[in-house]
Amino acid sequence: MEIINLKRVFKIYKRGGSVVEVLRGIDLVINSSDTYAIVGASGVGKSTLLNIMGALDNCTEGEVLYHGVPSGTLDEQSAARFRNRSIGFVFQSHHLLPEFTALENVMLPALIGGVSKDEALKKATELLGEVGLKNRVSHKPGELSGGEQQRTAIVRALIQDPDVVLADEPTGNLDTVTAKEVFDLLLDINKARATALVVVTHNETLAGKLSRTIRMVDGKIAAEL
Repeated sequence: MEIINLKRVFKIYKRGGSVVEVLRGIDLVINSSDTYAIVGASGVGKSTLLNIMGALDNCTEGEVLYHGVPSGTLDEQSAARFRNRSIGFVFQSHHLLPEFTALENVMLPALIGGVSKDEALKKATELLGEVGLKNRVSHKPGELSGGEQQRTAIVRALIQDPDVVLADEPTGNLDTVTAKEVFDLLLDINKARATALVVVTHNETLAGKLSRTIRMVDGKIAAEL
């Protein structure tokens, strides 16, 4: 099933008197259950592409379809609802709220989405237990290791049962062993939940574990493997 469809997507910034083309005619379809690695040198537009996929940013030209619905027809509230219900985000910096516990951080998207506190609490507790954090639920981010923080961030991305998880360098701040553990967790989630997975990464070894590799050069897709 098609989740996201990008058609001739451009992203152009005007800075002073100059024009910077970050994305230059991207065509890409993200289907349910599939896994995608987006690779390429720094500055080729990988993170910008991910932000547009996740409705965090708009394209300058072209069209983005979410479940067949053009993004241009979504108002701000509808786009926010789509992000909350259909997209799970995982970033290089986990972006956990430091004053909240791991459990509270995971519950937050569900509460924002209108889920009852009791239901959010039950689901967040179960998910944290599934990733080996049963005994860390009451710890704040500063009391967790880097791997534990990223696992918490992954669980937070799953709390609303998204159709796709978009991960931007999710292992970039982790050591080799922990990076492999986090990456394997993302793959396990894809297999167990049939959640599509899109990962921006510089790690070619980890990228090779995903079913498709999209290589970007100068704002374009140079190859799909």
